[in-house]
Parts: sequence; C-alpha cells; structure tokens
Amino acid sequence: MVKVQPSPDSDEEAVDAEPPPKEEGREKPPRKIDTLRDPPRKRIVMYGQDFVLPSKWRLVSLILGIGCLILFIGLVGLLGNYANISILRNKKMESHQDQNEKLKLAVKQLAAGRGSQCDPCLEDWIQRGDTCYFMTDELTTWAECVYICKKKGGRLAKLETQAKVMFFRIQMRQKFEIVDRFYLKYFRYWVGLAYNTLLRKWIWIDGSDFEQLVYSEKTKTYKTGCGLFLGMIFQMKECSLRYRCICEKIND
Repeated sequence: MVKVQPSPDSDEEAVDAEPPPKEEGREKPPRKIDTLRDPPRKRIVMYGQDFVLPSKWRLVSLILGIGCLILFIGLVGLLGNYANISILRNKKMESHQDQNEKLKLAVKQLAAGRGSQCDPCLEDWIQRGDTCYFMTDELTTWAECVYICKKKGGRLAKLETQAKVMFFRIQMRQKFEIVDRFYLKYFRYWVGLAYNTLLRKWIWIDGSDFEQLVYSEKTKTYKTGCGLFLGMIFQMKECSLRYRCICEKIND
C-alpha cells in the first residue's frame, strides 16, 4: 500500500493510493525465435570439451567433407591406374628383353653350328643370313661411302632383290620412326650402284647389271650419277651430294 502525502498547502487528508488491478487471464506471450538471428545450434564433443557449431557451418563442413572424400577416392584411383600402367610397362620391357636374348642365343647357336663360316655380326651391324649390314649416321659423298665401307672390311650394299629392299625398309622404319613420325625423309642412303660411262649402263659395285626391279622414273634417263636408295625405289643423284651409307660384309 502506498500512501500519498498531501502538500503543506492542502487541507485534504492523506488517502491511500492503490495500484491498478491486475488483468486476470492475460500472460506475457513467449518470445519468438528468429531462425535467421538465432539458428539452432548443435553441441559436439571434441577432445573432451563441448563445442556449439552453428547450422550454417555444419552445411559448409558437410560440403567440404564430401569434396575431400571425392578427391581422396579420385587420388586412390589415379594411383591404382599408375601402378597398373607401370606393371604392364615393366612386363613389356621384360618380354622384349627376353626376345632379344633369345634372338642373340639363336644367332650364336647358328654360328656355332656352322663353325667359322658364319660368325655373328659385330655390334651395331645388322645380320641377315650370312651377310652383315651397317647403316652410317654421318652424311658423306658416294666415294667417301666406298672408302668407309672398305675400311670396315666390307663394301657398299648391293640390294638386287625385292626381299632385300623390303628388309631395309623395315630396318629404316625401326631406326627413324622413334625420332620423327615423318621418318620417310630419312630414307636417303647411298648403295653400291653407279653409272658406268664405258659400258653406258647402270651396274652394281661388283660389276653385275642393275635389272631395275624397283627404280624411279628418272633412272631411265640419267646417264651419270650414283644410286640412292629411298626405302622402296632407287634414284640417281650426283655422286658429290652427301647422304648416309649402307655397307655390307659377307661372312664367307
């Protein structure tokens, strides 16, 4: 009860002032939760302590977790593919090495079976039957090729049959295809073929006639020059031009 004191100039008696009556049946409404300002929070336990993680960060964490999982799976797949490729590559290399060893052994056995009449070719020489061939890398004239082959104990190659032509086409492809896919431009080799001005015809270096099994159209009209092997055909060029050489050495 609150008592109201009258002013000194007032003759009225003090009266009791009572508080306004409470309205029955009306309660204070509950506070509304704004999900944007007050998002629900999740409690997590980490290292023995409780943490509250906002909902928006839960979504970000979930996305990052899924992304990391996808990256991990992709990395595992790449590592698996790399391992498989490495295994296959090693198997192929081992297979090629085994084949090379078998070929070398077969050549040695063939040479041993024929005694001194058929010795294996020296290193960097190519063996075909009883004949060894050497393909030079330096560019020289036809006359210089004659000297180089003679110094190696042989002569410029005589490719008088279609079988020999195909054999060297394969050899050239294997030699240059790994260097340049346009390997045909390297098919330029001097062989033991030249025009004899006294006999007025093309002859091989051993004196036998050139039967023109495979030749360029220009070969018919050339009355001078030396024979250049182009991989499938022969072409006559000036002997002073510089190309590679094919030497041969027969094992008697």
